[in-house]
Amino acid sequence: MHREKSYGRPPSSGTLLPLLIALPIIGILLYLATPARASAPVGEWWNGNYSFCKKITITAGSTDVPSGYSVSFSENTATLITNGKLRTDGKDWRVVYWNGSSWVQLDRWVDDIIGDGWNSANTITWFKTQTGIPASSFDDNYYVCYGYAGETLAAPAYMSDSMGADAASNVFWYADDFEEHASSTDPDGWTDQGTEDFKVTLHGSEKWFQAQTSNNWMNGSTASSMSNIGNAVWSARIYFHQNGTNSWGGIGVHIANGGAGRIVVVRDGAYYHTSEAWVGGAWIANTDIHFPLGTKGRIELVANGTNLDAYWYNPSGYSPEKVTLFTGYTMPSGTGKLGVYVERPWTSPGNNRWIDADDIIIRQYVTSEPTSGLGAEEVPAKFFYRKTITIDRSRVG
Repeated sequence: MHREKSYGRPPSSGTLLPLLIALPIIGILLYLATPARASAPVGEWWNGNYSFCKKITITAGSTDVPSGYSVSFSENTATLITNGKLRTDGKDWRVVYWNGSSWVQLDRWVDDIIGDGWNSANTITWFKTQTGIPASSFDDNYYVCYGYAGETLAAPAYMSDSMGADAASNVFWYADDFEEHASSTDPDGWTDQGTEDFKVTLHGSEKWFQAQTSNNWMNGSTASSMSNIGNAVWSARIYFHQNGTNSWGGIGVHIANGGAGRIVVVRDGAYYHTSEAWVGGAWIANTDIHFPLGTKGRIELVANGTNLDAYWYNPSGYSPEKVTLFTGYTMPSGTGKLGVYVERPWTSPGNNRWIDADDIIIRQYVTSEPTSGLGAEEVPAKFFYRKTITIDRSRVG
């Protein structure tokens, strides 16, 4: 007859003593690496139309990770697409979460500056944690699933909330990609400073944030709809798309701490930072900074208490990918709002130099930040594997 193989047989007396000795050690190991929630049970599969999934494990460092924290992972989507496992348009690139009783599909956003973008060897995908993760623990209930050639619906990806003017972002603390606004209009969520006027403009099919003609470089636009916050990563993608007799351009993203914020600007081969009042000074040369005409990069500030660090991500094709501008600058306050300062054209057409901003993102920050890793590729059949053995009763003694 046939019976299912048993895995619950008690140990023989010869193995009992080593097992009793090992149990305290096993207990210590489990305590040192405790999952935040039990993993999805065997036999669960998010969607039968999807052929593949990979587990995403998020590991907290020495600090608790709050629910709603933005995390990312990297994957070689180019290889998956080449092997016919993933649609070229990414509609079947889905992030899901097991909440202990059911699956929840999460909004995700593919970074087009950090990493190499979609259909590359290093595609960075962002999403929010769904529950807190205690320090030194991990949560492995997140999965990226793919492999549904017939998928016709775009994956949920609500990341832009007009800096708090709309419903909260499902990927970041605050964000704006300006796509919901008509070209040449004033976007909600922003308040222009001084005499400056910022509007939405088109570059191809993408919408960007652009300053109009002004003689006052210091006037910017503040994300007035967001709350004063602290301990955050502030970043903006910037595009140097038009040049004139003055060959440099830059952007400043500042934290407006009661009017005493810090503006950080970059140009090809140099950077500068100053108070919100913009006290002029010499640019600081850095040959690792690449930002020539026609390229897009990302500026990033990390605020931790009153400490401020600044980084530059070079345009695609330039190395290194990430450049440290400065670390350890002490700000007068630990909370504030984000503002954008971009180089705009002078009134003279011959002096045009245009720098526009897009994908402006603010996310929570803890030290040390959590890490993430992908597991092996899984398929549905794995969860339903059964092994049958035959027992010959005539030989049972």
